Order: sequence, then C-alpha cells, then structure tokens
Amino acid sequence: MKRLKYETYVDYRDRKSMTDHKIAKMCQIPKSTFSAWKNGIYTPKAEKLLKIAEVLKIPQRFILEPDVTKEERYRRYLDSK
Repeated sequence: MKRLKYETYVDYRDRKSMTDHKIAKMCQIPKSTFSAWKNGIYTPKAEKLLKIAEVLKIPQRFILEPDVTKEERYRRYLDSK
C-alpha cells in the first residue's frame, strides 16, 4: 500500500491550523517521527497515520490511499465538511 507523503499531510495539517508538535502530542507519537518523515527517512505505519487522520478529522481513506493532486485533496477536504 502506498503511504501518505509528508507534503500531503502538511496540506491537511495547515488547513486545520495545526503544527507537527501539537499533532504529535495529541496522537502520542514522538515529534522525531514527524522530523524523520519530513526528511524522507521514515514513513509512519498505518496505525500512526490513522491516529493522525483522527486528530485532523479527515476520513481515514484520505490518509491511506495513494497520493492525489493538491486540487483533488482540497476538493475532497471541502466535500468532507
């Protein structure tokens, strides 16, 4: 299964006006996980991605499906409200 790219996560995160630090704390995921993800060293496993989706209040399928264009992500985000 293709995992969520950090840039895609950032789009969702920024729409919620949140930070990696706040999401890490709410998900009980080490902040270093986000740093490693950002630097391409690590991609969080599905369990962590699902926690992130819950905190961001976006459908889990947005987190687990292959990356889509920024425009498509925005359309889906608006449709999910």
